[in-house]
Amino acid sequence: MACEAAFRDELRRRGLRMTLQRELVLSALHQASEPVSAEELHQSIAAQSPNVDLSTVYRTLGLLQELRLVSGYDSAGETRYELLSLHGPHLHLLCQSCGCIEGVPPDDAHGFVSALAERFGFEVQIEQLVIPGLCQRCRERGKVARPPWVRFVDPA
Repeated sequence: MACEAAFRDELRRRGLRMTLQRELVLSALHQASEPVSAEELHQSIAAQSPNVDLSTVYRTLGLLQELRLVSGYDSAGETRYELLSLHGPHLHLLCQSCGCIEGVPPDDAHGFVSALAERFGFEVQIEQLVIPGLCQRCRERGKVARPPWVRFVDPA
C-alpha cells in the first residue's frame, strides 16, 4: 500500500508512530469499495478489534486528511471518507436527489483535467472533486435536484 508507506513516513517525520488503531483505520479504508462514513468504518473495525472507539476513528481520519491521504465530503448531510489516489485527480458524481455517489474512472478524470489545461492553459491542482447533479435513475424518474450545499468561509 503506497499510502501506508506515505502515512508511516509522515508520522515518523512528525515524531508520531503507526499505532494498531491507525493501521486498522487505514486498512478499513483500503478495503472499502466506496466512500464510507466514520460510523461505517468504526463498525468494520469493531468486528476485528472492539476496543477501538469512534472518537479514535474520527481523530485518525482527521490526521489522514491533514496529511492529504484521505478526503471527506458531504453526501446527503453525512461526511463520507475515502483514500485519495496518489496517482492523480479523483472525481465523483454526486446525485443531489438520492445521494448516490459514482466514481469517475481515472482515465476520464485525467481527460477532464487535460481538457481544462488545454482549453484554458490552466494547470489544475485538484486531488478530489465532487460534481453535483442528477444520476440517470433519478432523471428517468423525473426527480429534481435539491439545492446544492453552500458553505461560506469567513475570510477574516
